[in-house]
Amino acid sequence: MGLKDALYLLENLGYRVRFAGKGKVTGQNPAPGTPLDKNGIVEIQLKEIYETQ
Repeated sequence: MGLKDALYLLENLGYRVRFAGKGKVTGQNPAPGTPLDKNGIVEIQLKEIYETQ
């Protein structure tokens, strides 16, 4: 998933988003499934991923 999609989903659920890096989403804090209060902050880690053929 790219940052644009992640931002759209999280902001529509009422969360604030911080991000670091560029490329595809490779991680987040808190971890998926962790309870989070409305207006909570989700940190997203991004990394460029190169596909080889």
